[in-house]
Amino acid sequence: MFNTTLLETQRLRGDLIESFKIVHGFIQVKWCISMLKMIVKSDELMEQSAYRSNPIQFKKELIKECCPLRENFILNRIATVWNRLPPSIVSEEKQKGFSFLVCLKPTPPFGNVKPITKLLQDGFPFKIFAVYIIKPEKYKEKILSSSMASSKYRFEINVVSKENVFTFIAPEELTEDLGGTYIYQHNDWLSMRLAFEKFLFETYALSSKLDDIRRSLLQDDYALTVDGVREQIQHHQYVRKWIEKAPVGLLAEEGNNVIQIIKNSCKCQNENEMKDEYRDAVTKVHTVLGELKDKIVLLKDLWINRRTQLEQRFQFNLFKQDAEKMLSWINENRTEFMSNYTEIGDNTEYAKELCEEHKQFEDNCVDVQANINVILQVANKLHDMQFFDVELIERLTNKLDLEWEKLHMAVKRRSIMLAASVSFHMKSEEVGKLFEL
Repeated sequence: MFNTTLLETQRLRGDLIESFKIVHGFIQVKWCISMLKMIVKSDELMEQSAYRSNPIQFKKELIKECCPLRENFILNRIATVWNRLPPSIVSEEKQKGFSFLVCLKPTPPFGNVKPITKLLQDGFPFKIFAVYIIKPEKYKEKILSSSMASSKYRFEINVVSKENVFTFIAPEELTEDLGGTYIYQHNDWLSMRLAFEKFLFETYALSSKLDDIRRSLLQDDYALTVDGVREQIQHHQYVRKWIEKAPVGLLAEEGNNVIQIIKNSCKCQNENEMKDEYRDAVTKVHTVLGELKDKIVLLKDLWINRRTQLEQRFQFNLFKQDAEKMLSWINENRTEFMSNYTEIGDNTEYAKELCEEHKQFEDNCVDVQANINVILQVANKLHDMQFFDVELIERLTNKLDLEWEKLHMAVKRRSIMLAASVSFHMKSEEVGKLFEL
């Protein structure tokens, strides 16, 4: 049901996100060789990763000094991660804008800043308030300024040292590796985020399947034959079993585990005291689970409605089939009946033989009359429902009633004729015997 490469894909995404630490609206980007090596996986993993599809094309000359063989690949992957960040970013942060901290390598070659700022300009999907470039001690600011002089940016760029970064950003909003006091364990956050996104992936997959079932239950695609509707009814039973076995309960248990992981990650058991990202994640878990449960309830109601409609459609198709078969029987038997209609016998014995044959046919007509009455009763019920082709029902019932009435009257008339013929021949024979005496 779920993608077997999900965990590998998420691990790759986690390694990419390692470059992005979201702290109160500030995203710290550390460009260093060790981080790049962690981002770059084996070729096999890259081929399996979902990030390889539809890569975003950016400049080729990004972070050349850091990873000369993989700069284009890394650039595409980083841009892709930015486009996948919205679930972890609250709307308030998007409106205020983000501040980026770009830490250059502490030793030469320091790298070129322009591709980084260009990537931020072209690739980051949200508002950027400012970019702070933390320069190493030996980095020449002239080189930094000239590298950015030819481009225009929609955000402010500040070159700062690690010591005076607090002039722009409060210490409580920076992590310890930047001299701040904000307590942040990225491994804990990453584990939490992977568990949260795995849960969302599974719930969205199930939700998509439930949506497909909902659309199928709402379709007006009833078969036109009795056998066709019978097959639809059988398939409908399988749909009920699938709905009943939908793993909502298992996902609810997983959701509770994810909530506990979130609480442990933020070191807070009270949801009201959580920071926005964690509180929003917990709310999201509750929301998607509630939506799944609501969809299951809706599907059960839709299933009952469609079962009723299928049963009614089965009765409608059965009515059409029976009515057409009955009309065919009436036409065939009336043709044969009328071909011998005037045959009344030329003597008593033959007249009685014809009368006996006619009596058998008349008895069959009594059974046919009972079947026709059942068909007409079904037609009246279907007509009252107003769900089906009312004109077709009326046309078939009127035709059936008319054709049957014609045959029924002909049978009655022939019964009278044959009875009269038998009586006539019997009287004739009696008179003949008198004359013989």
